[in-house]
Amino acid sequence: ACEEHIGKDHEEDFKKELKMWERFLFTTCKRQPPFGWVCKICQIFFATDGACWRHVGKEVYIKFEERHMGAWHEKEDRWGHAEDEECCGDGINVGGGLSYESVMAFHQAQAAEEEAKNRIEMKKASQAVQEESSSSDEEEEKVGKVQQIEEF
Repeated sequence: ACEEHIGKDHEEDFKKELKMWERFLFTTCKRQPPFGWVCKICQIFFATDGACWRHVGKEVYIKFEERHMGAWHEKEDRWGHAEDEECCGDGINVGGGLSYESVMAFHQAQAAEEEAKNRIEMKKASQAVQEESSSSDEEEEKVGKVQQIEEF
């Protein structure tokens, strides 16, 4: 029952942790021809990438070696909490940016504001057109009638 619960309910957490571990391996183990692969933490060379990954896993999970453990915990803290920091209530990301939801809310607010401005401008424009048409009505009444020239 316990294995089923862990397998079903915590599968996402396990996959997330596994991706983080693979990312750590890819950043910690470096290809260095012609020697093979090197552990960037302790500078030991290995023939294959698998051997280097086994070394890092052994140092972190079996020997609990201080330098390797410190590097793993640092990366795990940074990468594991990046998603949590993105949506912390106020929408501000610790990395200096905004969460996607906050950006979308800002875009919607800006669009609503521009729409309100456009409505006000349209009202002003229609009022100006009405005023012009009322003054042009007076001028149209004079058209076709004999009038005195008052300019001279």
